[in-house]
Amino acid sequence: MRALEFAGTSRFDVRRRIGAGGMGVVYEAFDRQRGMRVAIKTLSNLDPAALYRFKKEFRSLADIVDVNLVRLHELVGDDDEWFFTMDLVTGVDFLAHVWGSGPGYRAEPTLVGELDRTMPASEAPPVSGVSGERATASSLQSPCNDAGLLRLRAALAQLASAVDAVHRAGKLHRDVKPANILVESTGRVVLLDFGIAADVSDGHEPGTDTNSVIGTPAYMAPEQAHPRPVTEAADWYGVGVVLFEALTGQVPFAGAPIDVLVAKQSERAPRASALADGVPEDLDALCAELLATHPSDRPTGPEILQRTGGAKPGEPEPLAI
Repeated sequence: MRALEFAGTSRFDVRRRIGAGGMGVVYEAFDRQRGMRVAIKTLSNLDPAALYRFKKEFRSLADIVDVNLVRLHELVGDDDEWFFTMDLVTGVDFLAHVWGSGPGYRAEPTLVGELDRTMPASEAPPVSGVSGERATASSLQSPCNDAGLLRLRAALAQLASAVDAVHRAGKLHRDVKPANILVESTGRVVLLDFGIAADVSDGHEPGTDTNSVIGTPAYMAPEQAHPRPVTEAADWYGVGVVLFEALTGQVPFAGAPIDVLVAKQSERAPRASALADGVPEDLDALCAELLATHPSDRPTGPEILQRTGGAKPGEPEPLAI
C-alpha cells in the first residue's frame, strides 16, 4: 500500500491497482479526508493532448449528478502528476447482469476501471455454434430467458435514463458499450468512462474532434466514421447495439474494424429476431429503430424513455412522438 500525495499530505492510501486503459491507471484507495473508499484515475502520458482529454473527461461529468452516472469528486494535479477521484463502483457489466451465467461474459464483480480485463462477447468464443458472421435466419435461442428479459428491461430503462441525463447536460458519451455499463448487486445501472465525451455543440462545428473517427467500431454509429456532425442519435445507436447483443449474443456487424465501419455506411443492421428465437416484439422493434443507418430515423430521447420506462420519478413525463 502506498500513499498518494495531495497538497503536501498523504491523503490517499492506495490499496490496489484495479485496471488500466489507454489514458492511465485506476486504483482503489482510501480517502482519509472523506473517510471513504474511492477510485483514483491517473494520467500516464503527460503530453498536452493527453492532458487536455483527461481534463475534458473530468469536466464532462463533474457537474452532472445522476443516480445512473458514475460520480466524480476532485481533479488534482501539478507538473508531474494528474489524477481525479470518483465513486468506487462494484458490479458486473451489462451483459453479465442480463445473462446471469450466460455466454461470453464472466459474472464476478468488477470495479470501475477494471473493465479492460473483461472480454466482450464480440471477442469471445462463438455462442451456440454461431460464428462471427451475421446469420440470415434464426439460428439460436436468445440468451435471455424469462428472468433475463426482466433484468434486461429494468437495466435498459436505467441505461436510457443515464444516456438522457448526459444529453440533458449538453454532452455526448460516444462510447456506449457493455464494458462501460456496470450493474451493482442492487440492480443499479451505472454508465462509466467519459474519456471521449464531447459537448453536443461540438457535433455541429466542422473540424472539432467530434468529427474524428473515435469510439469502439462494433458499437459506433455509422456517422461516427463519416465526416458529418455527430449528435445524440449516435449514443442511442450504441444503446441499440447493446440491446441487440443482449438479445442475440452477438453484435449486428462483426469483423475487422475497417470492414465493420464500411458495412455500417451501406448495409442495414439485421433484426434481432432474425438471429435469435424468443425475442419480444417490442424490444425487437425498438432495437431495429435504434440501429437505423441514418440518425434522423432513430427514435429521440423522450420517445426512448417512454418506450423503456426510463423516466425517473419527479421528471416530466416524455411526450409520445
